[in-house]
Order: sequence, then C-alpha cells, then structure tokens
Amino acid sequence: MNRSLRVSPRPFVGLAIVLSPVVLIWLFVLVRKGFRSEDLLAGVLLFLLYSAVMTAICSIRVSVSQEGITVRSYFVLRRFIPFAAIDHSEVQILAERDHPVCIDVCYRDGEKDRRLGMSLKAYRKDDVAWFCALPEIRAHIHPGFTKKA
Repeated sequence: MNRSLRVSPRPFVGLAIVLSPVVLIWLFVLVRKGFRSEDLLAGVLLFLLYSAVMTAICSIRVSVSQEGITVRSYFVLRRFIPFAAIDHSEVQILAERDHPVCIDVCYRDGEKDRRLGMSLKAYRKDDVAWFCALPEIRAHIHPGFTKKA
C-alpha cells in the first residue's frame, strides 16, 4: 500500500491568476516609462514570491505505507504517525464535496494527545479521495458550508 499523494496543478494556476494582474501592471509601467534597471527589481521580486510559495507547497509530501503516514515538510522535517496510534481524523469539507480542504489527524504520542493538520487542496482529487477513505485514519467528515444533497 505504499503510495504518495501527488501535487495538483491547482495551486500553480491559482497563484498565477492572483499574481497576473500585478505582473500586467508592472509590464504596463515598464512599457509606459521605458525600461530602467531599477524597475527590473519589481519583476524579479514577483518571480521570487511565486517561486517561494510554490516551493513551500511542493515541499510537503504525504506518504502512506503499511505501517502509517509519513509527512515530510520543507524537504527536511519528517513526522511518522503509525496507524495504531491514530485515534480519529477530522476531515473538513467546504465548497467542493469531492475535494476536502484539510484533515486533522488526532493521534497519541507517548502520553500526549497530538494533532497533525494537513491541507489537502494542493493534492489531486483522486489521491485525496483515496486518502480520506482509508479505514486506518478513522475519518469523521465535517460538511462545513456544503449543501445537503
């Protein structure tokens, strides 16, 4: 059952749409005033902002094995939650019923109760559906703002 959740193209497209008006304004000012080297800094900063956000999103990896869930953040930090330690999980659904927003995995770490929150919007819908349907995570689904069918 070794499987990793794959990153969806949604965050790339969404942030590009949000940043595109700013880039268009920058290009308009660049054409209107003429090219100056100090104006180039604004374009480089926009590119760096986009790159930093996408790197942060892509750096979070969720892998499921026979023993449990491994979450690796920022390419370095790694957390492993064995299925035996999971008490329950809370899945939050907002606007899209077939694509939950986040999941909170409640588990026992030694003597302490812990909670690991994961955003699911950055992953593909089929992977999220598979992950939320795992019986080992004992999911409780909170419908949020969705309408009843």
